[in-house]
Amino acid sequence: MGIEKRLAFAIEREFGMRGPLRVASGPGDGDLVLTGTVREALDSPIAFNRNDEVLVYRATVALDLELRRRETGELIWQASGLRGSGDYESIASVIVTTSPEFRSSTLNAGDLGGFTDIQLSESRRRQALERIVANLARDVYGQIMEDF
Repeated sequence: MGIEKRLAFAIEREFGMRGPLRVASGPGDGDLVLTGTVREALDSPIAFNRNDEVLVYRATVALDLELRRRETGELIWQASGLRGSGDYESIASVIVTTSPEFRSSTLNAGDLGGFTDIQLSESRRRQALERIVANLARDVYGQIMEDF
């Protein structure tokens, strides 16, 4: 699933869980329409070993959002350049298995040796993106509700 769909589901879930606004059941329903564009979704290397191999990446997601009244198109709220980021390891030897972040993941310290670096990096990347998306959804909810 692409980052756009993950964000949409996470934002819908955030509003569904916390209220008081409800997510409309159909595409033509509701009083307000939230639209957005993912401006950036990239991974940048941030830590290297002495052989210039990447040890840690930083995943970054940036988006622009607008909330408008369906009937009039009036702009109610907007955010430009809303950003979230998180780091993830690309090799097992740099993972801190006692960290709260690792302990909350689905990986076990004993299983790390069974992964190739590529498998491990992709797994950690997915986990980082899940955290970024959840944090962005909470931020969007908080900012919108702050203005109501």
